[in-house]
Amino acid sequence: MKLLYSALILLTGCSTVNPYLNTDSSAYKKISIPLNSGTAFFVSQGTFGKASHSEPGNEYSWDFDVPFGSDVISVEDGKVIEIWAPNKGGGCNSKYSELAHNIKIKSSDGTVAQYVHVEAIIKQNQNVKRGQVIARTANNGFLCRPQLHFGIYNSESELYRSPTRKTLPLYFEGIENGLALEGHSYIAP
Repeated sequence: MKLLYSALILLTGCSTVNPYLNTDSSAYKKISIPLNSGTAFFVSQGTFGKASHSEPGNEYSWDFDVPFGSDVISVEDGKVIEIWAPNKGGGCNSKYSELAHNIKIKSSDGTVAQYVHVEAIIKQNQNVKRGQVIARTANNGFLCRPQLHFGIYNSESELYRSPTRKTLPLYFEGIENGLALEGHSYIAP
C-alpha cells in the first residue's frame, strides 16, 4: 500500500491533499469576490499553492489575475486600518518583494481583509461599504503578471508580519461551489 501511495504521489505531483477542498465549506467565512461584477479573472495561485501560499499562516490566499487598472471592491463593510504605498516600483523581480502596495480593512467581526498590488482610492480611517470600489490593481511589488493578491486574516494581531499570522478559508458567494480554485477561470458575479 505504501508503494502504491508513493507511486500515486509521483504520478500526480501531489504530496498532500489541499485541505481547502476537503473541509466542510459551511464553516468558511462567506464573502463576495473582491472584483466588480462581470470581471473575468484567473486564479493563478490559490490556497496551499504550488509556487507560494503554502507557508504557515498564509495558506488561504489568492492571486486573481486581472488587467492593471481593474476595480477592486471591499468584500465587507469595515474601516480602513492601513494603506501602505511606498511608491518604489514593481515587476517580476524579487527586489520588489517588500514594495507591494496594500490596503487593510477591518470588519466588525475583527477579521482584516488585505488587498495587495493596488492603488488606493480611499483614505486611512475611512469607513467603507461592501461592494464599494476601494482601489485599482497596479504594478507594484513582486508580481510577474497583473493581479490582485487577496486574503483575510483572523485578526489585526495575526497579519502577514506577525509570527502568529493566520489567514481564513473563504467561501466566495456566487461562484461554483464557493471555492476559488488555482488554475481556474471565473467571472465575478
